[in-house]
Amino acid sequence: MDKQYRDLVKTEEQSFRNNEEQKYKEMVDSKINFIKTLKNIQNGIFTMKKNDDGKLFYTVAIGKLMEEIGAGEDIILNHSPHEVFTEEIANIKQLHYEKAFQGERVNYEIELKGKRLFIDITPIKTAHVVTEILGTVLDISELRSIQKELQVNQEQMNSLLNFSQDYLIIFNQFGQIINMNFKAKELFELTNKKVDFLKLEKNVIEQYVPNLNEFLDQALKGNFKHFELDVLSKQNEKMFFSATFFPIIVDNIIVGAYLIGKDITEQKRIQDLNAYLAHHDELTTLFNRRWIEQKMKDSIQEASRINKKLAVMFIDLDRFKLINDTLGHFIGDELLKEIGKRILNNINQENHFAARMGGDEFTILCTDVESETSVFQLAETFLQNLTKPIYIEGLELLITASMGISFYPSAGIDVVDLMKKADIALYRAKELGRNMYQVYDHSMIKQNYQSFLLERDLRKAILNNEFTVYLQPKVDALTGKIISAEALIRWKHPQLGLISPSDFIPMAEETGLIIPLGKWIKRKVCEQLVKVAGKRSFHYSD
Repeated sequence: MDKQYRDLVKTEEQSFRNNEEQKYKEMVDSKINFIKTLKNIQNGIFTMKKNDDGKLFYTVAIGKLMEEIGAGEDIILNHSPHEVFTEEIANIKQLHYEKAFQGERVNYEIELKGKRLFIDITPIKTAHVVTEILGTVLDISELRSIQKELQVNQEQMNSLLNFSQDYLIIFNQFGQIINMNFKAKELFELTNKKVDFLKLEKNVIEQYVPNLNEFLDQALKGNFKHFELDVLSKQNEKMFFSATFFPIIVDNIIVGAYLIGKDITEQKRIQDLNAYLAHHDELTTLFNRRWIEQKMKDSIQEASRINKKLAVMFIDLDRFKLINDTLGHFIGDELLKEIGKRILNNINQENHFAARMGGDEFTILCTDVESETSVFQLAETFLQNLTKPIYIEGLELLITASMGISFYPSAGIDVVDLMKKADIALYRAKELGRNMYQVYDHSMIKQNYQSFLLERDLRKAILNNEFTVYLQPKVDALTGKIISAEALIRWKHPQLGLISPSDFIPMAEETGLIIPLGKWIKRKVCEQLVKVAGKRSFHYSD
């Protein structure tokens, strides 16, 4: 019995020992596996203690990062920071380790082996006394790089916001303004105010508000929208913008929208000015030739449809060239401006349209002519008003004008015809003494044609020696003696015979042929005097 009991006890003791050994083995394996796991972590863990002399030394160094920064266990165990790292790095570490041994939770960043490291140190206490410190080491290089990139992006965004010459407004996903740059704040007088959750409608011209909201909605749905916008400035002036809405997308989610506006006010004004100048005379602000001709064309079509009369009035200032040449172009331009004003003041601008054709020539188109008499009254009133002195730069100027009038459809049925006939009537007014108006009639065509032929032949006559000089003596009434002679010129036309000086002298003056004609007369008179006197040595020079 005793033997059986002893064998049973022995068996139980052996079983217990086996169980304990198994548990111990499992615990050891667990610790080994834990240590292996720690050694394979990407970050680093270390512990430190302080000996009786106050020297700090590493007791644990685990993790791949410790190896990467040159602080693996085979290098730093039982060594102090100054025995492992450079003087500068060791001093930094020593300072923070000392703080941790004083019971303070410490963390700091440091550059080591090309990495940006974050070290967090926790004091370990036994009976309220720090006996050891535990440190974790994290590689935050990528984090800091991303943060730096974000900072650069933010600074770039701030530069865009603060220094861009464009106007930038940022909306959230609810269509509320959450930010805008200085230019936009200045435009809407918000430089000293917060812009969070504002609406834009108060500052935008009313007719554009519905479209603006629609464009913003489109941007918040992921669509770009380019458009032009009118905005009231703080001076209550209309400004023009070329604007673009586009979405703000973060992680494939639309979180808001940008509105970028470019001020095109000046370009718009230039475009408007060019459009204005395309149809107006820059000097007088009256319509120009291109516009009035198109207006005549349109008016003729309308008059033909409703069977109405039109009138075209040509106006030419008398002796304007003399004023321009004598007093200068500035005075001449100011005079033309004043004439333009007087024309506008003299007409009904709903039915009458005035244009400067060029130089000192003007045109008035009367589109609603009830009677020819009304047109004559308009011409007479204008000529009468024109007699009032014009004062420019202290100068008193007196000016007259000649006018020619043609009527649709009696004088012509198209623009070219009506303008040609009004021009013929105008020159007839000049021939009759100026400062008057003349209405075109068909007899003027023949007269005008004859004048054309006469002018053409006058140029040839000088070259062909078709003129004859007659010396008419002047006699002293008391003595009966010839005291001088007057040279008279006659034109012997090959087909028309003798032409009176009253017919060709004014034409020569107007065309400038009077100068070569005068030289021809003087030469011929001198030649006759030489013959009469018999002095062959006499010489005349132009």
